[in-house]
Amino acid sequence: MASGRTVAVVGEQDGADWRERQRRAAAAHAAADERRQATEHAAAAELVAWFAAEATRRGLRPDRITATAYDGRSRYRTRLSGWYVNRARTEAVDARGQRRSG
Repeated sequence: MASGRTVAVVGEQDGADWRERQRRAAAAHAAADERRQATEHAAAAELVAWFAAEATRRGLRPDRITATAYDGRSRYRTRLSGWYVNRARTEAVDARGQRRSG
């Protein structure tokens, strides 16, 4: 009795070809994501360096940057000075134009 359905037989080679296409597609997506992240990182680094230069040019006095302990309860002084860029004082730019988290 024919049901009107088509049955495809998938051979071992078909499965290997599919896996290879999937592997190549995943690698292409990963490479594109790495390029995008590198572009974003370069733009962010440029912006942070500009901020430090502008803050120095305008005479903004840098603060001593502190780091927060892993438990979040204690803060420690560092040898770095710079400017906090958020009210929580968890993100800072040091005087050399490097982004710092802590």
